[in-house]
Amino acid sequence: MNYEMTEEERYILERFERGELRRSPDADREMEIALQAARNTLNEQDMALRHQ
Repeated sequence: MNYEMTEEERYILERFERGELRRSPDADREMEIALQAARNTLNEQDMALRHQ
């Protein structure tokens, strides 16, 4: 896969590689919220497909 990064993505990657980025203090909580949102979306899509 050939993917060209945006300027913002390159900037973030460069900062990450230099060790300049820090983990969010709420990272675990934010991850759980995102995972639950993904589960909800998949469940809604599954229910929609079952009722076609």
